[in-house]
Amino acid sequence: MSLIPPSPNWDNGYFGAIDPAPYIKERYAPLTYTTWQGSPTTGKGSTTTGKD
Repeated sequence: MSLIPPSPNWDNGYFGAIDPAPYIKERYAPLTYTTWQGSPTTGKGSTTTGKD
């Protein structure tokens, strides 16, 4: 994955793109998630919403 910064260095060998990994401080994780327990066809079951 790469991105183009606002002032790219077109001579960096990657057409101005940079690796964003050094700038990412936190790991990616969804804020919330929902799980389903029950039958997918009968409509009976329950959902559980959690937070990471």
